[in-house]
Amino acid sequence: MLANHTHEFPGPQGFEGRRTIYLAGLVWLLLLALGSMTVSTPFRLVAAHGIPYADTLYGNGLLIGMMGLLALLTADVFALTDHPTLNSMVFWGSLAALILGGLGSAFHAWGLLPIGLQITAFVLLGVAVVALAIQLFFLAAETHQVWTWAAAWAAVATAGGTLAGLAQTWILGLGNWPRGIIGGYASSIHLTPATWLFALNTAYLHEMMAAAISLAVIGFIVAFGRDRAILGWTRFGLWILSFGALATTLVYTVSGFSPANPPLLLQHGPDAVNALAGGDLIVAIGVFLGAAIALFGFSLEGLVDGWTRWSPTLLTVLVLVTVVWLRQLRGLEHISIRDGGHWPHL
Repeated sequence: MLANHTHEFPGPQGFEGRRTIYLAGLVWLLLLALGSMTVSTPFRLVAAHGIPYADTLYGNGLLIGMMGLLALLTADVFALTDHPTLNSMVFWGSLAALILGGLGSAFHAWGLLPIGLQITAFVLLGVAVVALAIQLFFLAAETHQVWTWAAAWAAVATAGGTLAGLAQTWILGLGNWPRGIIGGYASSIHLTPATWLFALNTAYLHEMMAAAISLAVIGFIVAFGRDRAILGWTRFGLWILSFGALATTLVYTVSGFSPANPPLLLQHGPDAVNALAGGDLIVAIGVFLGAAIALFGFSLEGLVDGWTRWSPTLLTVLVLVTVVWLRQLRGLEHISIRDGGHWPHL
């Protein structure tokens, strides 16, 4: 196994000063989550024609806010203070995205207002996570620690998901505006509006899911174990997680903006209708399995209480088991556009 090396982080220096911001952000996201029951609930089956417009906007706001809060926490956990300009971009971009994305959810029925709010939130979140990734790559080059590399690639995955989410939201609300550009690009890659929207949604959700799990697990390990020796299993799991985040970003950024799709493996059944999606396999092995191994290794040494030691790993396994069910809820052929599936401005 890899040799033990540690790096002393100065600690989450901004955490105490930002405690109010973090608590307010969590309360804001909780209120939005409760408010989502006015739009949709997990107990209501999604309509056969696709995910409703309001559901998509509301989910976007929650996801933007969660990733903004994770970006802020990551910057604090790694004590990113060496580049004040980049740090300000992370702080203000993430905070603004958290607020504006949620407002877009809250006012989802107000015509183009929520579209404008969420497009702005996606742009600001993209600026924040790119600045975060740059700082983490600088730190990784200096410290040569796997958890820093893994966090940097997770930030890149967030940036890729943000780009796909921005394109998805633009098409949902503005369609082929500026006239001919969006539709022209879709035609150039031989995709219909609905097919391209489905590809963007798939890329967006996969990349954000990989990024969220990666940043949460890495932040947990670094926050509680930066002053302890980290076992080889932890580093091994983080390397898998790092490559998983990178592979997810590459595969789904390409599939979101081109006709290329991850291959279907082990096809069987009538007309080969059953298969294992290659993209899901990358996420399962690279992200879920890597996270489980990293948490397992960390739990052996970094934590003392038995329940605390094993519950993160068990929760990760639980998520891995239930992801198939979650995909069934999301496994639709199309997402509806505001006018019913066609470019609003064609």
